[in-house]
Amino acid sequence: MSATGNGTGPLAPMLSCVEANIEVLLRHAGAADVLTALGALCSLDVLPPAQPVLTPLPRDAWIERSTGLRLTSTPADTAAKAIDAARAAAESGSPTLVVADAFTVPWNPYAGHEHHEHGFVVDGAEGDRLHIVDAYVNTTRYGPTEPGARWIEAAELISVLRPAGDRFELRNLVGAGPATDRDTVAAQAVAANVAAWREAAAEGRDATALARFADGGLDAEGLAWLSLAVWLISRSRQVHARWWQERTGESVDAEASVGAAAPKAAEAVVAAAEPVLRQWQTTQTMTYLAWRRVEAGHPCPTTLAATLSAAAEAETAWFEAMAAGS
Repeated sequence: MSATGNGTGPLAPMLSCVEANIEVLLRHAGAADVLTALGALCSLDVLPPAQPVLTPLPRDAWIERSTGLRLTSTPADTAAKAIDAARAAAESGSPTLVVADAFTVPWNPYAGHEHHEHGFVVDGAEGDRLHIVDAYVNTTRYGPTEPGARWIEAAELISVLRPAGDRFELRNLVGAGPATDRDTVAAQAVAANVAAWREAAAEGRDATALARFADGGLDAEGLAWLSLAVWLISRSRQVHARWWQERTGESVDAEASVGAAAPKAAEAVVAAAEPVLRQWQTTQTMTYLAWRRVEAGHPCPTTLAATLSAAAEAETAWFEAMAAGS
């Protein structure tokens, strides 16, 4: 039977597909502070068209520090090996995150359309069937995702599933020792975020790099890259703002206990987050529409760079508020 249940985690609408399913693993393992594990780190270091770096510290190491749980990674070179290993782990009570090619994952809207990583959790087996949980929440150009749980024949999945690269990746959570206490880990997150922002801004690798990239217009390929980058940035800002909102309540209750933000400083960060979220959402919509417009043979909108500049200005004010309170 299944180990993780049928629902998605509350953070799923703010996470990428792989992160949303890591949330499933963390909640199944009983992690005490999933929000800190997935939302405390926030940065932006980007030189288009390279993949943006959105955390100042490696995600897996941070999860271990904040939860005491380690994400293991095991490769598999065939679908049969990947699914057999995931089934065996599920039968022993350990759900497995399988990372494969979205093009070949039959229930997700990218199937048959786009090649990129997609994760899902195998958390149970019954006869020849597997119980799959996929927590990814999004509305794509091919239709909405269908987050939740489903049963699927193992042979059917093996017949179509392919890796995103050379091999499949199987991820499991194992105990690694005690978690760092919450106040200390929160202070470490803020310090790392502020330091990364200062370094990226000094080198022109912050959000201003995206505005420069879009200045003068982009072709369809450039807009496809920018649409994904902005989508990832927007989601990372949503979950980080949620983390600050929670910290604000905690710091008020604790009267600025060791490592917690002083109430007024935390409130200033929460207030500064509002225009950040709004600007990135506007930019996400405009970038996507610009991409579709250029694909249809029309010119790239001339206002795109200005919209990105507005998002960059809001980001600067937000990180300045974090720096002032740290």
